[in-house]
Amino acid sequence: MNHNVKFLDEALTCLDKAAVTENPLFEIDTDFSCDDFTKIHSIGGDSISLTMDFSNDGIDIHLNGASEVFSWGKDYIENKSSEVVKMFMVLLASNVQVDSYGDSYKKIVFKDVSTNKILKEMKVFDGFLVNPFKKDKKLFSAIVCNK
Repeated sequence: MNHNVKFLDEALTCLDKAAVTENPLFEIDTDFSCDDFTKIHSIGGDSISLTMDFSNDGIDIHLNGASEVFSWGKDYIENKSSEVVKMFMVLLASNVQVDSYGDSYKKIVFKDVSTNKILKEMKVFDGFLVNPFKKDKKLFSAIVCNK
């Protein structure tokens, strides 16, 4: 398992949840995992589709079919490890709203489970064509619930 998985485990610990290897909410993709690279998927219910790629060069997060929504390089991880852990906590413990405009543009909003307050909002372009008339809105529950 790649050493950068420790940041996900630290976030899970902060949320009083089991480490990824012992947590039924996650699956380690054994076809694509070794010391240098580990791929982990969230599994379960009505939460957002989350795939995480951990490598020696960084961490890439894919959400609901949008590639590399977050991509943290080696230097960023070394210098801002607490920010990486905090973002994992937001990813795992927030309700998520995804507004898709065609296949190329998504607006992703992370909301506090208790207050519905917006914690983070981002726009992701995953192609060239944006269709403003084809809006699809999906709401997802938090991957881990910390009530």
